[in-house]
Amino acid sequence: MRGWLITLLLGGQTVVMTWADLAEMLGDPYRSGPLPAGLRAVDELGPARAGEVALSYADTRVGNAAARWQVSASGLIEDGRRLCVLNPRAAADLFHLLTLARPEEPVPVAAGSAIARLRLLGGCELTVDGQPVSVRRTAGLQVLAYLGLHPGGASGHELTAAIWPGLRPATIANRLHVTVSELRKDLISRTAIELLRHEDGRYVLTGAVDVDVHGLRAAIAGLQQAITVGERGRAQRAVVDAYAGELLFGCDWPWAIPARESLRRQVLTAYVDLADRAEPPESVELLRAAVSVDPFNEDVRSRIAAVQRPRRPRPHA
Repeated sequence: MRGWLITLLLGGQTVVMTWADLAEMLGDPYRSGPLPAGLRAVDELGPARAGEVALSYADTRVGNAAARWQVSASGLIEDGRRLCVLNPRAAADLFHLLTLARPEEPVPVAAGSAIARLRLLGGCELTVDGQPVSVRRTAGLQVLAYLGLHPGGASGHELTAAIWPGLRPATIANRLHVTVSELRKDLISRTAIELLRHEDGRYVLTGAVDVDVHGLRAAIAGLQQAITVGERGRAQRAVVDAYAGELLFGCDWPWAIPARESLRRQVLTAYVDLADRAEPPESVELLRAAVSVDPFNEDVRSRIAAVQRPRRPRPHA
């Protein structure tokens, strides 16, 4: 089935399977995202969507499939044909390359009338009508932060793998259920409007929650699309203006580190590029702001010293 999955994805087919089956297929019980485009991983296999192929190690008999194949571990189909067989290591390597070549499409952030605000830049805090919401469990705060960084939501498997790394998600599913249940109580105590929803096998924040980091990401996306010098300058200014502090500052959660460093590099680059085109006084100001983004960056400090270094007058011929 490993070769079948890779073949379907390379052919542009949409596939759905459970996280447990994907973990078994790739020989990694801790497997979580990211996923390649075209693959939808769920906690439990339900009816497949139109045009979607459901893969499972179990004979689930789910949905009204036009055809079902039963394939043995050796690749033998019930009609006598044999499929190419990949071992877990080869399948995992191909899956990784496919994920890099065809990443999931980013989910657009829907505009809505927000009554809550989730601040992820410079800390982690949820407020409703300007008043902070007390989240009793640290794991509950992580659920909010993780969903705030993933507008498309996350399955229970993904949340469990992120919040409790090193533990097999299948063995501690009840932890997440308890955490989400307590989190819902915290949210309901402040507002009757639904802020957290579970739909289509995924947890998502509703449009009633405004997340500050979405504005920064939109500015970065605009910079990546800018072409002319003027467009890039305006887009870079929008990026630095939208940066309100280190992502999840003070939260030592392993899953947050890659996103934090990625945003740091992108904001730092915007500051440096703006400084390169600015006059010396403004350039120094921009570079000093860049130091606040990355205090240990020696290149930025060297640039400040170079701009401030007095220029020697040219000798007369």
